[in-house]
Amino acid sequence: MTSAFRERWRNRLALHATAFSPDFNLFATKTTENIKVWDAQTLQEMLTLLDVSTGRGPAFSPDGHQLACSGPKGTVKIYDATALPEKP
Repeated sequence: MTSAFRERWRNRLALHATAFSPDFNLFATKTTENIKVWDAQTLQEMLTLLDVSTGRGPAFSPDGHQLACSGPKGTVKIYDATALPEKP
């Protein structure tokens, strides 16, 4: 774990789960309030998903094109991971 990553998460909400995309270019983190998608090389935040705080951790599809997040009462939300902002 890099010092930049530790600094970013210092004094943040509890981290409950993580998931890496199949190509390891992205990873998703679940806290008590949201799920965030990060660029694994730059550690830049790419996307924040709200309304998923009560569910389990995120999971990328095998092709990396979708991100699944469980929600309240057994629901599952599927997000298009290919719609994430382009890397600079």
